[in-house]
Amino acid sequence: MASFYLIGGHDFDLKSNLIAKNLLNLAKTCPKILYIPICATNKEKALNNLKKEFYGLDYQLQVIHLEEYPSFENVLNLATNADIIYFPGGNTSKALNFLKTTGYDKLIFNLSKLDVIIAGVSAGAMIFCEYGLADANSYKDHDEYYNYKLINGLGILAITFCPHFDEGNRILYFKDELTTNHAFALENNTAIYLENEKLVNFYNVKKYHVYYFSKANNYIMNVLKKEKLITLGPEGTFSHQAALKYEKENSLLFELCLKNSLQQIESSFSNAKYALLPLENSIDGFVTETIDILARNNFYFIDEIEIPVNFNFISKTRNLKDVKKVFVSFKAKGQCIRFIHDNNLEVVETDSNMMSYERIKNSDETYGAIVPSHLDIKNFHTNAKNIQDIDHNFTRFILLSKEKEKNKQENLKYSLIIEPILDEPGILMNVLLQFKEENINIEAIMSRPMKKVIGTYYFYIEFKTNEYSYHRLLNNLSLNKKIKVHPLFFKS
Repeated sequence: MASFYLIGGHDFDLKSNLIAKNLLNLAKTCPKILYIPICATNKEKALNNLKKEFYGLDYQLQVIHLEEYPSFENVLNLATNADIIYFPGGNTSKALNFLKTTGYDKLIFNLSKLDVIIAGVSAGAMIFCEYGLADANSYKDHDEYYNYKLINGLGILAITFCPHFDEGNRILYFKDELTTNHAFALENNTAIYLENEKLVNFYNVKKYHVYYFSKANNYIMNVLKKEKLITLGPEGTFSHQAALKYEKENSLLFELCLKNSLQQIESSFSNAKYALLPLENSIDGFVTETIDILARNNFYFIDEIEIPVNFNFISKTRNLKDVKKVFVSFKAKGQCIRFIHDNNLEVVETDSNMMSYERIKNSDETYGAIVPSHLDIKNFHTNAKNIQDIDHNFTRFILLSKEKEKNKQENLKYSLIIEPILDEPGILMNVLLQFKEENINIEAIMSRPMKKVIGTYYFYIEFKTNEYSYHRLLNNLSLNKKIKVHPLFFKS
């Protein structure tokens, strides 16, 4: 079934194409757009508006007019080869009447069954919904708007949809007429993305909003908001993939803020609700920079997620023997050392996997790159797949909060940081004895320099236990005045 990208309207004076960019990002590189202006009253103006909205972006455009009565087969062939089917705004009632009297409504139903993204602006969105608030017969009197009407769409999406919610007094006509389980009201310069009729994401230019109404909540109007989550960027990194996976698996929506380094994440965490950091890799072990960040700050583990970490070797030549040098990040090198050694490759170390990906684009055939397997590599030859040293390579990411929140996972590992106050024999042994007394098995322990005096270290400890034993352990450790205990886990 198609996914749907419904747009509330455009304000072209803003000179922002954020809504268009996000639509194209949902599809593949340089997507094919099939443009069907069935709702448009001025088709030339509507097409010019689309070109203005998508100015400077990479896409391919094919236009078809249903008013010229193309065959179902012809339209379906074009639609099958498209990545996006785009319906601009206009007159909803007129478009629906044409579709139903000509039988093209059946064609629209067939289009909705394809594996494509269907994008609709205003009227172009409402035709797919069960109901939509139309303004074709509205009028203005003494600065007030009247006669908005809730009309029946084709019902492909069991929602009620209101575009241009920031224009006129549409709320007076919208809220009291609702009967569907879910309804959305979108201001201009906003969009919602639905898969299987479920809200997956929403997009908005600053100061513009998306509103949600549900029958279960008595149609109380809620402004959709995203909590900020910072992680390592740019787009395409394993951290970015982990954030997207976490969103999807937990039915959450975040405003993702991508930073270039863990240090940038640490310094900017005050401006975000959550941070997602890599903690442990099955080949490389713990990420020491993350451990140090935890030691310096009062952050709390809220949740965790694991993602597979696979690497491909790409180049501009089909013959691997022609490649002499390889762009590879420090972390990827540590996980693919066997492949590098076996092929006698000279390492050109980069700061990140994405930098390796960018540098290979401008290099000759004597260079290759080790890059994440999920990246778009259609312009390269893939000389080898899954080249990491072990097949089942995973990285564990932790979701952090600055505030104490109830942990989201029942089986999350407990973690502590122990910082000795005094430097004397038996400090660590006395700590470990407390674990033994509670019959707690330590799964990982790691020492890190305190970076004050040579030879002084703190300890990061991970373990699993029940909540009762965990609190007993904390109480017992707190009695030891020779150490500082920093719990990284909170559970109310």
